[in-house]
Amino acid sequence: QRISAWQDFARRLAHEIKNPLTPIQLAAQELDETYDGENEAYRKKLEHARAIIEEEVATLRRLVGEFSSFAKLPRADLSPSDLCDLAHGIQDAVPAILEDVGRGTPAPVEVRVTCATEPIRVRMDPMMLKRGVDNLLRNAIQSVYEAHPSGGGEVLVRAYRTEASGFIEVRDNGPGISRENWDRVFDPYYTTKTEGTGLGLAIVKKVVLEHGGQVRLDRAPEGGARFSIELPLMDSP
Repeated sequence: QRISAWQDFARRLAHEIKNPLTPIQLAAQELDETYDGENEAYRKKLEHARAIIEEEVATLRRLVGEFSSFAKLPRADLSPSDLCDLAHGIQDAVPAILEDVGRGTPAPVEVRVTCATEPIRVRMDPMMLKRGVDNLLRNAIQSVYEAHPSGGGEVLVRAYRTEASGFIEVRDNGPGISRENWDRVFDPYYTTKTEGTGLGLAIVKKVVLEHGGQVRLDRAPEGGARFSIELPLMDSP
């Protein structure tokens, strides 16, 4: 119920922010394009102001996109699946994620994806759960880039099972997360980053709850953060 309330808030916030963005951008463009004076210094100020406005409008549009994405999270369409198939899909996506997250950062990051040899049968929505794991992976890569700017960053995505549960965990050798923040990181809009909305981990939690599972945070053996998603195994046939 609490997450549903946050989703409703995100929906209304996205609507209120989105509406004035286009008029603001158009007004800035019109001011710049209709000035026909000969004051070159003033023209440069107009161009500079327009560039700033357009950049900030683009930032707000990205934020609106994140708010809308959180607000529109669908109900999970669960079906029998193998967590190892999900892990293999994550493996295929790693190069694109590294290129996206590490844009402008030459330091290499090693991302390993492993899975148990036996099937890990759970009921899941593959696309929805992949989105949640993708968020965790992106966060981990960002963390190790910051902690190891010259290289040496490592991220492990591991799928495994116990007698009653299937797990997929994402852990890294980044700076980790302070213990006092462990209970808050999944709250919508809570973030310790200078940029971002604090919705990434809230989306992960919502996705996992839709699967009847749990997500936990603790310290990884490598010293960074470890996020573990636990899902109930399907009954054996």
